[in-house]
Amino acid sequence: MRKPVNNKLMTNKTKKLNIGVLPILIFLLVTGSVQAQTVNELVGRGGLSSFIKKVKTNNHISIAYLGGSITEAQGWREHSFEFFKERYPNTFFNQINAAIGGTGSEFGAYRLQEHVLVHQPDLVFVEFAVNDNTVAEDKIIQAIEGIVLQIKQNNPETDICFVYTIMEGFLENEKHGQLPDSKLAMEKVAKHYGIPTINFGYEVSKRVVENSLIFTGKHFYKDSIPVFSADGVHPFFETGHAIYAEIFERSMEKLLSNYLPVADSTAGRLHPSPLIISRCVTPDPKYLEGKWSSFNPKKTEGFEKFSRFLDSIYLPSEESAYLQIEFKGTSIGFVDIIGPEAGALIIEVDGKKNSNKVRFDEYGNFRRISYFLIEDLEDRVHQVVIKIDPKKFDKEAILNKRKISVNDPAMYKNQTWHLGKILVNGVLL
Repeated sequence: MRKPVNNKLMTNKTKKLNIGVLPILIFLLVTGSVQAQTVNELVGRGGLSSFIKKVKTNNHISIAYLGGSITEAQGWREHSFEFFKERYPNTFFNQINAAIGGTGSEFGAYRLQEHVLVHQPDLVFVEFAVNDNTVAEDKIIQAIEGIVLQIKQNNPETDICFVYTIMEGFLENEKHGQLPDSKLAMEKVAKHYGIPTINFGYEVSKRVVENSLIFTGKHFYKDSIPVFSADGVHPFFETGHAIYAEIFERSMEKLLSNYLPVADSTAGRLHPSPLIISRCVTPDPKYLEGKWSSFNPKKTEGFEKFSRFLDSIYLPSEESAYLQIEFKGTSIGFVDIIGPEAGALIIEVDGKKNSNKVRFDEYGNFRRISYFLIEDLEDRVHQVVIKIDPKKFDKEAILNKRKISVNDPAMYKNQTWHLGKILVNGVLL
């Protein structure tokens, strides 16, 4: 039997926090839109009816987490997964961790099939509000609705729950009972398809207003008051993620205790072109012209962590090597590794220069998965050519934006491209 949650902030031993049950207010919904007059912690909508039915009858359940670095961390995700295992001790739960730091819902829509749906999840948590904070509403709805439709097309009985985390830029809105723009956009999709949403920002902002929580600080306590985060985004495990865990637990208890009719997933679309045919695929050697090499990241020092999502990484072995692809559709993109060795690319579309793309930034002192898209093209056949830009650029100046020193210039000498996957909203030819 599950023990009641302690009423103290989580320590390394307990990993629990009781925040108490707060009243849940009601959103003011205006025809066709969501108004942020009142912030809710939980909006149940169509609930998790399929999941409730499955967890009572199936002995094997898969739960997927699609999100960014806040979900990738060993924080609320792990706590929530433990919650399910303890609540249903006779069921085997499989976790699908499809969170990638620094990425938003657009990339999520492209990689959903490969990273999540191939595992046939029973429940999918979607967390992108923070990483989508600078994205236009239209793009968020296009991606989030695409994620919902892909999941439901794969299996109508897979339930979905949106989880909204918080960052410093959201705090003023949420302190005044209003949702930030990215959450508002996601709420439109959630309302349309009857998807439950859990807003972690409700409780966090409330505690900040009450002066029982400090939002940012160097350590997770200051003068006996808990501190939420060091950087205004990523919660301390001992405090911020503990709060997230308790919000999740009490919200999920309510969702699991209320069997609601299954929401109608055949509702008309919100966006004229949601990302429902977007895919993430391994590069075919036929697209690689000239000399290229590849390696297995799992067996390559410094690249091991990428093996969770990348089977092989490709890079040009000579300056004249290039990639050439034909596809029919509206967008093409590439998953790559940004890091000390990253260079710049020359991109041509349909025989004309499209852009120069520098694949290095102020965080380039460490390696991470990234991606870029060539999008909003006419829906027809296109030819894309990508070459390494031979021009050298000043990596030290870029790193200096974050006051990062180049202690080992040899690390940054090369300017190459580590290609992992191809993204396409359409069909590769």
